[in-house]
Amino acid sequence: MLVSLRMLAFPSALPEPWLRSGGGDVLVRAWAATWLALSAVLLVILFVSFRRAERWARLVMVTVPALWLVHFVLVPSTVYNLLLALITSCALAATLI
Repeated sequence: MLVSLRMLAFPSALPEPWLRSGGGDVLVRAWAATWLALSAVLLVILFVSFRRAERWARLVMVTVPALWLVHFVLVPSTVYNLLLALITSCALAATLI
């Protein structure tokens, strides 16, 4: 969420130079707003439904590592997405044990 807020405030702070060209500021801010909304929804699910051990909440939380993995597959140079996928997968596996 902090990264999304930073992207909303300073869209030129992104590491990928192709996002900074042309009308990239609008795209970056839209992207940041989307990530912020997704993060907020996932936090609500995590702190309410997932803690109650509702079955559907586990299925929703499985999408988080899958999302990071898809981002890595689409842009293989973003190794940090693969790292985030592994971290969130381990965290999710630890909660299921």
